[in-house]
Amino acid sequence: MVKTENKKKKILTLRDKKEIQKIIDLFADKTGCDIQTMGCPCNSDFNSIDADFQHICWLIIPGLRGDYDSKEILWGIKNELYR
Repeated sequence: MVKTENKKKKILTLRDKKEIQKIIDLFADKTGCDIQTMGCPCNSDFNSIDADFQHICWLIIPGLRGDYDSKEILWGIKNELYR
C-alpha cells in the first residue's frame, strides 16, 4: 500500500490579514489609489475598474470555503484585473 501525502492548502480566511491585504493591494495597484483604510482604493477609482467582478467573487468565495489556496486566488484575481 502506497501512502499518499495530503498537501494542505493555505486557506484564505477573514482572520488572515496578510492574505486579505494582498487582495486589497491588487486592487490598489490596478487603480493607482490606496487612500482608504488598509490601502483600499477610493470608491470612484474602484468603480472605474473594467473587470468581471462576478468571476472575481467566484474566486474569493470558494477560497474562503477552502477550495483554493491563497496563491491560486491571487493569481486568478490578478489575471482578471489585468486581462
